[in-house]
Amino acid sequence: MDSTPTVKGIIFDFDGLIIDSESVVFHTWQRLYSSYDLDLKMEDWAEIIGRSDQDRDPMVALAHAAGKGFKEEETRKDFDKELAEEMEKTDVFPGVREVIADAEEAGLKLAIASSSSRSWVEEHLQRFQLCEYFDVIVSSDDVKKAKPDPKIYALAVQELALNPKQVMVFEDSPAGVLAAKRASLFCIAVPNQMTRSLSFEDDGHQPDMRIDSLKGFDLDPFLERPAPEEGS
Repeated sequence: MDSTPTVKGIIFDFDGLIIDSESVVFHTWQRLYSSYDLDLKMEDWAEIIGRSDQDRDPMVALAHAAGKGFKEEETRKDFDKELAEEMEKTDVFPGVREVIADAEEAGLKLAIASSSSRSWVEEHLQRFQLCEYFDVIVSSDDVKKAKPDPKIYALAVQELALNPKQVMVFEDSPAGVLAAKRASLFCIAVPNQMTRSLSFEDDGHQPDMRIDSLKGFDLDPFLERPAPEEGS
């Protein structure tokens, strides 16, 4: 594992880390599958958490399972409408606003590296009035390969204009942690109810720290301290 960095920037994952969206998305898909008498299991869904929909589109899988007569365009519109309604009920996770406020007070640069689209990320950041705090947003629109490929994190570090050793990452999924570690970044895993039971050790990598929540997270140990005055 990497040594504890002196942080000048923080990169946040988005879904499942800032907002409680992963469970909402899963249960919305689960209800849709159930309407076709199909069972969408959590252990199957867990394989794509933290990755782009381009890797495995649940609607394509549903269309294949439903067979002839499946109206994909109409079904997708109905799904998007229900998901939007359910997302209106969500909130940011406990501790998120406090960590952002502490980081801003410390003068740190903030970024988001998300496997979701930029429009999705910006829509919800604006809804929670968090957009102004982030200097950089890197999304699935900006890279060809999603997590666990490290490019999304390498690009976020580049746009922050920082050395990787000056950056800390918060991630909720194994794929995200693996992407961050492959990019040689200090990574703290913050699993949610959807990812808590998953293994965070993969390809010889594991998070540098694991915490239950951002609530009460102390940023101070990661900040640069002024040298003590002579004679003190």
